[in-house]
Amino acid sequence: MAGLLLCAAAACGQGNATTIPSSPAAALYAAEGCADCHGADGTGGTLGPALAQLRAHWTADELAAYLADPRPALAGDERLGRLGQPYIMSMPDFRRLDQAKRLLLAEHLLATYP
Repeated sequence: MAGLLLCAAAACGQGNATTIPSSPAAALYAAEGCADCHGADGTGGTLGPALAQLRAHWTADELAAYLADPRPALAGDERLGRLGQPYIMSMPDFRRLDQAKRLLLAEHLLATYP
């Protein structure tokens, strides 16, 4: 949860990764432009926070639901609101991905940034 907060919508989905992803889930992270906001290594940047300690706040199912529509979580979670304050645009939704892909991405994030 800590990492998937905010991202400039214009930058997300561009997939500017320069390395070859090591798995289908890593390829999805690159293709959906997650690295554009959260960094190729998940350390964050000017457009999105670091992806860190995700397991402390999310299960795979919860994170997949958040990816589908982050607005309810952003509106109802004070911690998320604080984390999002430095960024000018909100985390985009990934409804265009089917549930299986959102779950694959969530599991990848939890495994890579526990």
